[in-house]
Amino acid sequence: MKVTNEYVLELQQLNRRMDNIEKLMNMILLNDLIDDVEGVTEKEKNTKKEVLKKESTRVRIADIKRDTEITIDPYLLKLLNHYNLDIGEQDRVCDINVVYILMPRHMGTAIGDVIYLNKKFKERYPEMEPVFKYETINGMHRKRLMQEKISFCVKGKEMRIYGAGQ
Repeated sequence: MKVTNEYVLELQQLNRRMDNIEKLMNMILLNDLIDDVEGVTEKEKNTKKEVLKKESTRVRIADIKRDTEITIDPYLLKLLNHYNLDIGEQDRVCDINVVYILMPRHMGTAIGDVIYLNKKFKERYPEMEPVFKYETINGMHRKRLMQEKISFCVKGKEMRIYGAGQ
């Protein structure tokens, strides 16, 4: 059998491929071992994430007489997450407990969605007034919020709070 340069090159390529496969197998094996060793720390990470998630569902309401803590129910959290909204700071304005819902600057939330969120929030927490906090707002959106008596504020410009239970 006559060995040509072509066969030698093919054998060298196969040799390199086998070496690479062997390296990959070693890396996979090491990865599995590391995952087994880090399994305990992964459980700890998941536990920490769950604790942080539970803590983030708590809203502190400042009350002059006492501090009250309420838990935002999962349904309302799902709604807020669905619309990419966050709960901001809480305050007491003119004897009304308000919670600010931060409206994203880059993406407008439809007025129908804001009305729906306001309604659901008031159903679940009648003692609190949700205030939708905007960076900027257009005139039509502002007018509709006022018609629907939905509390809102525009950063550095105006604040309209209609009060809890109205």
